[in-house]
Amino acid sequence: MKSSVINCYFKLKLIFILFIVFLSSNSFSQTTSPRKISDESINQIKQLNQFQFYLNGSKSLKELVGKISNATSDKVIDSLAHQLVALKDMNSFLLTANLCCRFIDYSKQNELTQFAKKINRQATYRALNKYYLENFYTAGFHPVLYHTLIYESIREKYKPKMDSGYYYLPQANDNVNKKAETDCFKKIQINDVNINRMEEGFYKFEFLNNPAQNRLDTLVNKIENLVLTRRNMDTTAIKLSIDSIGQLKTQSAYCYLYTFTVRKRYAFTHDLNPMDGIIERYGGLKAINTYYLNGKLTSYLNKSTYDPKAEKILKDNAPLCFYCAADTTEASQTYFMNKADTRFQDEKIIETISYFSDLNKYGGFSNYKVALDSISETIGQMPFVNERKYNYCEETIAKYPGYVSLGILFTTNKGLVEKVYKIQFGEIPKDKKTTSESYNRLKFVSSSVSPGFIKLQKKKCGDKDD
Repeated sequence: MKSSVINCYFKLKLIFILFIVFLSSNSFSQTTSPRKISDESINQIKQLNQFQFYLNGSKSLKELVGKISNATSDKVIDSLAHQLVALKDMNSFLLTANLCCRFIDYSKQNELTQFAKKINRQATYRALNKYYLENFYTAGFHPVLYHTLIYESIREKYKPKMDSGYYYLPQANDNVNKKAETDCFKKIQINDVNINRMEEGFYKFEFLNNPAQNRLDTLVNKIENLVLTRRNMDTTAIKLSIDSIGQLKTQSAYCYLYTFTVRKRYAFTHDLNPMDGIIERYGGLKAINTYYLNGKLTSYLNKSTYDPKAEKILKDNAPLCFYCAADTTEASQTYFMNKADTRFQDEKIIETISYFSDLNKYGGFSNYKVALDSISETIGQMPFVNERKYNYCEETIAKYPGYVSLGILFTTNKGLVEKVYKIQFGEIPKDKKTTSESYNRLKFVSSSVSPGFIKLQKKKCGDKDD
């Protein structure tokens, strides 16, 4: 009898261990679930088989990808890339569109960047123009502008399809998203006075991200969605979500609960108005007491009248929370513009400067302005460019080596960015022996964010066209 009990015990223990192993393996499988491709995430992908649409692709698609990967002849690669686009199915489109119409960081040496480099050729863009833009762009554009036009047009027309693609994360907790505080230019501690000065578009909480980047953001969005459907508001779901926020036991979660439960508000920020009073009414104070104050408020929670002792406990244990204050100063604009990813725009602008760099085409150094006009005209046709202007009215061009600056205002996925591109007249050889070849050249030197540059040049030029 005793041995059978022991055997039963060990069997139950074994079952329990196997159950834990199953849960662990299931948890691991969940961490490797697919995620959406975006302009920010694509450069985290290293291999083509991380693309779900490549794994689901046809036999023809995989055969063409293999041939392109092994090809060395430009002519062969062009032909194969054209055939890849010509398959005209969703998987082949997503592969070529994501690798040709998102910025690929070629400084990262891996299978994906090597393949992308091979197909980022004029033949691929001609095929995309033919099969997906109905030959909208005809011959006559120089290569840099043609590439840019197709890039922007595919993104504009097919962005929803491109954003429907997925890739498999190589590992869990890859920390794709940055913390909210990296988006702050100026942080100010929240108190009972300044919380009433918040206005939509001027302040934002440091501890919340939009779109959602973490568990707290997801729970907050869930509560807001439930609150917005007030007629059939699921109060039970709201209570569970508020308790789940408390269970996070993070500083950000505490800040959220405290801000919406304890702070006295009279003119609360418009974009978070739906939350006003909800967190307090459906368990915010209980969550603070349970998960952050070790039950110090328990004796006060059931009282129907205001209790100053409870308020003192809350005030004495208030979390340190911040909001991000907007700032319209040049320093603030420079800060946020520097955060935008402008690598694609930089690449196309610098390529254009290089394309028109040979002054011999225009009759030599004395005709440098013809080349500069060609650069400005070509860049002005790029879809992402809003405005551009040289600093002709600011500097006198020296005969040699001489410099000029081109200010360009352009659109990025983070908003408008204004940058200055410095161009040198003539290139001084390493041996410092000037030749006609080095003398008659333009050279890109550097670029930097410079908000207000174009406006300043217009003022110096008396608002005249250059």
